[in-house]
Amino acid sequence: MDLEERYVRELCRFAHRGATTENEKKASEYIKEELEKIGIETKTEKFKYEYSWQIVIGLHIFLIIIASLLSFYSPLFSLILALVTIVSFWGDFTLHFQSLRKFVPRRCSQNVVGKIANPKAEKRIIITAHYDTIKTGLLFHPKVVKTLGSASEKISPLDLPYLGMLVLTILIFIKSLGIDIWALGLIQLIFTLLFLGGFLILLDSQIRGRYVPGANDNASGVASMLAVANQLKEDSPSNCELWFVALGSEELFLGGMIKFMKSHFAEFDKDRTYFLNLDTIGYGELGYLTQEGFLKPYRHSSYLSEIARKISEEGKIGQLKEFHLRMATDALVPTSKGFKAISFLNLDKRNIVENYHWYTDLPDTLDYNLIKKTTSLVVEFVRCLNVHE
Repeated sequence: MDLEERYVRELCRFAHRGATTENEKKASEYIKEELEKIGIETKTEKFKYEYSWQIVIGLHIFLIIIASLLSFYSPLFSLILALVTIVSFWGDFTLHFQSLRKFVPRRCSQNVVGKIANPKAEKRIIITAHYDTIKTGLLFHPKVVKTLGSASEKISPLDLPYLGMLVLTILIFIKSLGIDIWALGLIQLIFTLLFLGGFLILLDSQIRGRYVPGANDNASGVASMLAVANQLKEDSPSNCELWFVALGSEELFLGGMIKFMKSHFAEFDKDRTYFLNLDTIGYGELGYLTQEGFLKPYRHSSYLSEIARKISEEGKIGQLKEFHLRMATDALVPTSKGFKAISFLNLDKRNIVENYHWYTDLPDTLDYNLIKKTTSLVVEFVRCLNVHE
């Protein structure tokens, strides 16, 4: 059994690694042990984070419903509530600021941070992969994923609720001016009912949903990161300090990376720090993201993308496909803060992650040769960064 496959199967023996759960903590302990076996100095960085993505989105939807209903009694107060809600939603999912989510209860999570120190290094390369898994629901049913997957380059799953909030806010504003047109009232009612349906779907997911096994998303990425650590510990680049970071709570909208960046931001030089992220690499075509983001697309480092193109042209690893998605991986956080980052992610020809956030995401469904290729790609990338000025 190859190293990557062994790591995947070991991570999946926990049944799930749900964000902020005890199983997530056990998985972090396993990853820490494996990094230490390789001979890498490792520590666990604990933090608290909102424990439910359903509640974070559901809170915003609940408040916009309340704002819509209140508009018939107090249009001005309703308008203020709608504006607070839509601004909070926009700030949260563009990574500019977090507002209303701070009222969501928090639970403990952790990042595992390993480092191959190099006092003479001029560069720092941070290789990341999240290890937690999501509590799923009807929104991630395979039929829904296949329907939306082909549109994922242009449309974010959060575009529709954001646009809906915008429409309701405009209608409430018109009502606050004393303008009462029955057709506008009918549109407002329709959007309010749509939000109510979305809220009930989120409520069902929160109550009845179960955590997924997460073999592809993202035991595959962690397995590759550990395999990279094995190779580079024996043959460390002369000009780079290497960090290996297993991130918790990514499925709660990038929680682990947000906390990691807050903790270490002052240490990192934007000109000499590079983030290489591994996410859902166990199925599809070998590739990398050039652009991603929910409500606001961010382009990843053109410098790192150019290195990826050169590696692809050389053909030693294979042809790499460029992806750009209206989704989010952990590389989005450093990119949004002006750092050079890239995310390695393998999708099929339909731009779909197979078994995405579903109970069928099991170790036997993965292409371990593809994971090994991704490991080789990251090792080659590190070597290129070591010699590039």
